[in-house]
Amino acid sequence: MKPPVLRVKKGSEKYDDNAPRTETPTRREEPQEAPRRSRLRMRRVPLFPILILVVIVALLFRLIPRSPARTDIDGWHAVLEARLRTDSVDVGVAFSRRLLAGGPKETDVSVVFVLPDTHLQADVTGRLSGPRMALISRMKYTGTEKLLQAFVTLGGESRTLSLPLLAGSPGP
Repeated sequence: MKPPVLRVKKGSEKYDDNAPRTETPTRREEPQEAPRRSRLRMRRVPLFPILILVVIVALLFRLIPRSPARTDIDGWHAVLEARLRTDSVDVGVAFSRRLLAGGPKETDVSVVFVLPDTHLQADVTGRLSGPRMALISRMKYTGTEKLLQAFVTLGGESRTLSLPLLAGSPGP
């Protein structure tokens, strides 16, 4: 009986089991690299969730308590500052007009600086007329004082500012 001949439908080649075998070098297949794209495609992210996150962060910054050395009073932003010297401390409150604030251009202000540990105080009064002003005073400092307070009265409103005095620190 004759061995069967199998036909391959892929082309015109025939397969014969009895054909003499010759070693044909097999082609070594190298891994092909994926074709690179000429430009990067970014995912489209809807803007609404990002907008919601921005609003939430802005509200958190509004609700987080500020430093006790800062306040807003009658259209002005006030900041208490102190500079330590060897035997004195320079104290001051810096005022800057808020952008959306209306009202009178000139305002009378008074500040009472108090060192509660030694009960020393200094009174300063002035008139706020420009966009930025400061009221400054010098007080005796012995090194035992740990806190500075300022009682600010501006346009009929009062606020209390406080600032810890740390030895060796130049101030805020």
